[in-house]
Amino acid sequence: MLQIAKIVASIGDAHTAVALPLALTLPFQCYWFEDGMHITAVAPGFEELLHSRIQSINGIPIDTVIENITTVLSHENTAMLKSQLPRYLVSAEVLLGLGMINRTDEIKVGLEKCGNAFEAVLPALRDSEYIAAADGKLPLYRQHQDEYYWKTLLPEKNLLYFNYNKCKDGEGRSVSDFCEELKTDPLPADSVDIASFIASLTKSGLKSSSIRIAVATISSIHKLNQFTDPTQHTNVKIELRRMHRTLGRYSNQAFGITAPILEKMLGATDYSLRGVRDRALLLLAYDSMCRRSELVALKISNINLNEADNTVEMKIRLRKSKTDQELQGRWIFPSKRATEAINLWIGQAKLVDGFLFRGISNAIEITDELNCSQINRIYKRLAKNAKLPQEIIGHISGHSMRVGAAQDLLKSGASMPIIMNRGRWSKTDTVMRYLEGASIN
Repeated sequence: MLQIAKIVASIGDAHTAVALPLALTLPFQCYWFEDGMHITAVAPGFEELLHSRIQSINGIPIDTVIENITTVLSHENTAMLKSQLPRYLVSAEVLLGLGMINRTDEIKVGLEKCGNAFEAVLPALRDSEYIAAADGKLPLYRQHQDEYYWKTLLPEKNLLYFNYNKCKDGEGRSVSDFCEELKTDPLPADSVDIASFIASLTKSGLKSSSIRIAVATISSIHKLNQFTDPTQHTNVKIELRRMHRTLGRYSNQAFGITAPILEKMLGATDYSLRGVRDRALLLLAYDSMCRRSELVALKISNINLNEADNTVEMKIRLRKSKTDQELQGRWIFPSKRATEAINLWIGQAKLVDGFLFRGISNAIEITDELNCSQINRIYKRLAKNAKLPQEIIGHISGHSMRVGAAQDLLKSGASMPIIMNRGRWSKTDTVMRYLEGASIN
């Protein structure tokens, strides 16, 4: 079944999926927070596990476990993957099918709590046992998961909360009936309601960038449905200015992986198949300043090799990028060291066609592609193996290589137009945010 799930997941369509088994699960539930996978609920008798961070399963690092499970989950973006993966990470049947455990009655789980690392040997429970044993009041989004859609009124917050778990008619109540019960007509939205929505988000703890994204989404939905855009009304613009005066416009910048840090991370790679891939990925990401989506989209057919004077020169065609939606394309010219690393990866992985960078399962099976979300985890894993400070690891993202390369260019004396051209940026303010952390001696 899991082999079929891998094939289906490779399509990249969230609505085309194989239903994975969930009858046997570990005695806890978890959630994928920014700093890792944490246990958020436990079955009776396992209370000591609550709030622990999962480090490994059966001796396999959690990043590798996540990478393996990702191959069988149909998803189209990182948010969808993060919502699905915790559910299947506890499935003993999925772990067994992927070769990460060899028995379901004794599963070793490496954990960390309050700075103390420990290992728990856990049995898998039947789904019914675990659901009945769920402890504590669940948050709203985790309640009534067996219902297609439901609602509740929160008088103390003057809020109507509704949730839908399946996009289909439920037994005895259709989607149309449910919408009628809500008695809402969201389109077109009133500018006064949107202004009130922005004011409530301002007090919610969200960053100004997240609120701007929400407003932009409302704007796009109205335009797509050929309604007048209410976000352009004076009421909304005034409330946005008020929000910015309260929260500011600053957003946290990804930590830049500059050349010295890159060398430390390269030193943390080995000559295993995964290590060879990681080395090629790091060097090409730094040389090319590619975005995550651009790196995972590169194909073997995009590579052009020119052998002359006992040297091999490589250039790679970047077919499409965020700032090149019309497929004009750009050539990337990797350094000699990156060229050697890429050729070594292609040779050891025996790649002939398809995507250049691939995922690698715990059984050292090469998948058909590498997901964007895996880039971030690879960088963090290598930074951790290189023993970089935790405060640095926590701020590393899929953009870190791009940020660091831009900062190094600035230090070398490159002008703004050169940096923008190398990184394929179209807006100077974006580049300026990337260069803020560069220290020029």
